[in-house]
Amino acid sequence: MCCMLVCVLAFSVQAKSSSDDEFAEGVAGIYTDTILSKADISLGENDKVIRIDSKGCVSLTIVRAFQVEIEYRGQIFTAECTGGTVEDAIKSVGIALTGAEQVTPALDETVSAGCRVSIAVDCGVTVFADGEVNTYNVKDSTVAELLADLGIVLSEDDEVVPAADEMISD
Repeated sequence: MCCMLVCVLAFSVQAKSSSDDEFAEGVAGIYTDTILSKADISLGENDKVIRIDSKGCVSLTIVRAFQVEIEYRGQIFTAECTGGTVEDAIKSVGIALTGAEQVTPALDETVSAGCRVSIAVDCGVTVFADGEVNTYNVKDSTVAELLADLGIVLSEDDEVVPAADEMISD
């Protein structure tokens, strides 16, 4: 479900002219910034303005940017969007996907205000514990979460590398 704030502003200039073409040219010469200023409308850094000039009338559609939260490998990234897909939002914060990730909602879903995206990564990890070596294919988590999921209880003499609070990786 897409939900975004859209403001439409129609601006008409009255001028005496013998020709509709001259009238339309007069309106076309008015800058978008001037129209917004006269209407006392300010734009955010990522807001989008769509301008249409037609027969003596200027129509401005303002699409206000909204935030999309992206959770990836234990971090939260915030994308400022005016629409687009989950994939667009992910790219906008500089995350490069390899195709091995599980993305929720799907990459082709439309983003909306308040949307939260989760990116889970499959990791191949090898665990050396109690004299045994085992390899697992798991979703990304911290080392401590992985050990808990595997039912491995640490004693005070155990060493954990990488550190328990670090994210696991292949």
